[in-house]
Amino acid sequence: MAAGKGHTRRVPPQNGTLDRASLLACMDGDHDLLRRVVELFLEDAPKKVSLIRQAIVNHDSRGLERAAHTLKGSLGTFRAELAIEAAQKLETMGRSGDLSTAREACQTLERRLERLLPILTTAVLH
Repeated sequence: MAAGKGHTRRVPPQNGTLDRASLLACMDGDHDLLRRVVELFLEDAPKKVSLIRQAIVNHDSRGLERAAHTLKGSLGTFRAELAIEAAQKLETMGRSGDLSTAREACQTLERRLERLLPILTTAVLH
């Protein structure tokens, strides 16, 4: 998808993985923008995961839906498909009110984020 000035581009990851080049392409080659977007995500994502965990513990399906939806949107910036899929599953659980497998789904999301965060961190540091 082409982007106008000041807008990010959505570029599919090569071979199903993200790398610095694809992340930079998402930001139209703007290193400073990439750094700012990644820094915001790295700061915000753990807070969203905490809200997801809290919603699961409290059986708060609406809170789970909101937190998972917000995180999913943030992940979309980076085309992190596996993490997006995990967040979508949690969002759907929240919407349906069936949280019976939400703990396991949250663990899946956390594992996928554990793989993604170092890639994003490396993109910012180099």
